[in-house]
Amino acid sequence: DQTKRAIFSLAKRKGYFDGRFVESKIEVIPSENIANIHLHFSSGPRYKFGAISIPDDGVEPARIEKIPTFKQGDDFDTIKLGELQSDL
Repeated sequence: DQTKRAIFSLAKRKGYFDGRFVESKIEVIPSENIANIHLHFSSGPRYKFGAISIPDDGVEPARIEKIPTFKQGDDFDTIKLGELQSDL
């Protein structure tokens, strides 16, 4: 379960919000002390950043435009989003 949670978390951070496991199977062979784990994760489409709109609150648009974190159409990434939030 911890591995599956880590995979889900990584997928969401990278913009794969529709990802799901289509196979999750454990095969145990006690006589050989072996366990085979089969995980098949279907990521689905990767989401993209949309247009950025920032309310007019006295910040010069030129200052905001200089923040090159990402642009419309780039692949979604929570790290890039966090960088933009920090820069603002």
